[in-house]
Amino acid sequence: MLRETLCLLAIGAAALGCSSTDGRPGTNTTLCVPVDGGAPCRGIFGGPGGGATPTLDSGVTPGDAGTADAPALTVSGTLRLFQDLPPRTTRIAGTTGWTIRALPTLDGADAGADTALEATTGGAGEFTLAGVPPVATSPTTGLPSFWLAASFPVMGNLGSMFEVPAETRAVDLQAVTDDTLRTSLNAAGLVQADDRALIAVWVRESRVAGARSVEGVSLEADGQSSQTLYDAASGLMEPSGTGTGPLGFAVLPNVPVTSSGDGLVTVRGSRFTRPYAVRVRRQTVTWLVLTAS
Repeated sequence: MLRETLCLLAIGAAALGCSSTDGRPGTNTTLCVPVDGGAPCRGIFGGPGGGATPTLDSGVTPGDAGTADAPALTVSGTLRLFQDLPPRTTRIAGTTGWTIRALPTLDGADAGADTALEATTGGAGEFTLAGVPPVATSPTTGLPSFWLAASFPVMGNLGSMFEVPAETRAVDLQAVTDDTLRTSLNAAGLVQADDRALIAVWVRESRVAGARSVEGVSLEADGQSSQTLYDAASGLMEPSGTGTGPLGFAVLPNVPVTSSGDGLVTVRGSRFTRPYAVRVRRQTVTWLVLTAS
């Protein structure tokens, strides 16, 4: 996936706070999504007081550059769930018992298979993973990163996958339950195939703190067999000829996956400066931030 000035999915390492009043992220170096009651929120990957925001440059060719010569990491964090889609509010209640798992890099011999490292979330969605595998260059952002997955089989068979910047040690993962996602798709007349993937995207002007959401961006993944859904004025996820709404949010359902069940797909946007190579996995939602002008 490539380089340019960041946050993806990802990507900063500190999440400060944001306003929930106008769909615009605030001072958050990663993804900042409003929480209940308009209270400050944290980013997908950064807890308060996290590290510095890395920057991207646009000269990287998509594709993993190999595993960095770095020791395994100890990572702690919290899993929160969006109450609905579009993702306006989140909650912690109900995140107990989720499995958080470290994923191998795509360039490894074990690509497509989970590592043995996993943790179970506690009463407030908290978890700690000691021994996260060494990082690799992200094919999406061109930055050193590692991957985490979240799943709760009792609620359904769709998991979530997150790319995390290498320097991050406190992560705030945000996802949805299987029921929430399928209800949103069904309301739009779509059914997710079990042998395909989904991609959830926030479109921002940049990856720096305070970047605005970008409206009017149409997105599609190569080989995608269902319409892309966007945050609509109705408060639902709907297909739209004008693209993203005030939140700059889109869901790309039924994205093709290689026979191994884990691979890359190209995502194109009407206002992207370039296509993005995005990691996808069968029966899994990839959550990320992409930039557009």
